[in-house]
Amino acid sequence: MKPIVVEFEVAASPNHAFEMWTSRAAMWWPREHTMSRDPGLEVVFEPYEGGRVFERDSDGSEFPWGEITVWDPPKRIEYWWHLFLDRSEATKVSVVLSEIQSGCHV
Repeated sequence: MKPIVVEFEVAASPNHAFEMWTSRAAMWWPREHTMSRDPGLEVVFEPYEGGRVFERDSDGSEFPWGEITVWDPPKRIEYWWHLFLDRSEATKVSVVLSEIQSGCHV
């Protein structure tokens, strides 16, 4: 299977981009693409290899999204992603951040 590669630039440092991706995902992730659709939900990336990626709603219920395989801030994060799917159908996501003059290349 051939990987899908998406590249884009953001006007931010790699540190800030990594922080937004991993600690503030609930700010930019579309609510309609969550398990609970709860307006107060939190998206959690546990900050270590083997950590979970999950959604926590305002009642404290947790919904699994994936598992972290590489945690290397602010350069790289990789994880298995299975939101809405069985874990056996997970997609490998690799995010590599590199500095460029106008911001950050993701």
